[in-house]
Amino acid sequence: MKISGKPSLIKKINKNIVLNIIREKGPISRAELSKITSISKPTMSNIIRFLKKDRLIIKAGIGPPAVGGSRRPILYSFNKNYGYVIGSQIRVNEIVTILTNFNADIKSKIIVKIGSSRDEKSVLNKLFKSFEVVLDDVGVDRKDLKGIGIGMHGVVDYKKGILFFAPHFPEWRKNINFVEIVQDKFGVNTYIDNYCRMQVCAEKLFGLGKNYNNIVAIETGAGLAAGIIIKGDIYRGKTVAGEIGHTTINPDGPKCFCGGRGCFEVMVSPNTLKESIKKDILNNKGSILYKKCGKRMGQIKLKDIFEAYILGDNFVEDKMNDIEYWFAIGIANTILSYDPEIVIIQGDYVGATDKFVERIKEKIDKNVFPYLGIKPNIRLSRLGKYVGPIGSVSLVLSQKINFSSVWSS
Repeated sequence: MKISGKPSLIKKINKNIVLNIIREKGPISRAELSKITSISKPTMSNIIRFLKKDRLIIKAGIGPPAVGGSRRPILYSFNKNYGYVIGSQIRVNEIVTILTNFNADIKSKIIVKIGSSRDEKSVLNKLFKSFEVVLDDVGVDRKDLKGIGIGMHGVVDYKKGILFFAPHFPEWRKNINFVEIVQDKFGVNTYIDNYCRMQVCAEKLFGLGKNYNNIVAIETGAGLAAGIIIKGDIYRGKTVAGEIGHTTINPDGPKCFCGGRGCFEVMVSPNTLKESIKKDILNNKGSILYKKCGKRMGQIKLKDIFEAYILGDNFVEDKMNDIEYWFAIGIANTILSYDPEIVIIQGDYVGATDKFVERIKEKIDKNVFPYLGIKPNIRLSRLGKYVGPIGSVSLVLSQKINFSSVWSS
């Protein structure tokens, strides 16, 4: 790879390239790094020296001698214990916080319910308390905390660290300088962004998106939105890129909280599914779901629905058939808009397993792309319920040591 530009810029880029290769392929020798990058051996030695001085890499043993040689090369690995990072996500009803090392390995985690006190001060206090809990749980010296990342629902300027508007917290002020508030409290670099952007970057760095540069990750749950990466970088648009939950897919559908009708989000929400099931289940007493939950229909859980679905409950499959159909329409529209290499489903509907994905693919093939021959690559996230905080950690790592170009400046 040949890079041109100012010497200082080239030096920084080369350093980042080498660090990322060591992180992904280490333990690895200088000779192998030179071969992969086409960086000369003397220059590579200088880069290795700088990375060792910064404690970003460590010696990881001695490799076998090269063919025809007698010297055994020193191998280097990424120093995943360089420091600690806090990643947090403020969701509609809870705060999820993790503490990780520099490889995003989770060392401590906590979920704090927001409860009825949803004003700005109360939520911030709970956020800060969650930070203290994970730090104390591992016994981290505050000087070893290298950064904090926070994912938010709402409109965010990640460069300025400002939360313009949080739709699920109408009690909050507009234009909150979130970064300044957190940095004043904890004294470390803090970064915020919209939660969907965090989550798609978690997939890019640590999940199913590793080998792709064009990715859409769709968060499913109380809300529905997408994080989008195009050509390796976050796609932001002007203000509302990724708000696919409020694209209209059924003009005659129910009203959405945004004011529109038949939005993608309202057509597939877990609440829509639950209400449909509660409405008709008394007429389907032979179903697996009724036999399990008949006496507590008012408290039916999504987990119960998915368990019956997986077991082949005809009543539940019929209800899920409607959800799958609208997912197929919404995902197909998203594919036509962004042409991703992979679509990753995150959130609540991951619990419906690959059966759900395969049935969506069938509906897309039958109803949307029957003549185009498009076979969409749709997968369920493997990062679990901590995908948001892992994404928050990935933002910190990207800013601290340029793990990836996903957050372009």
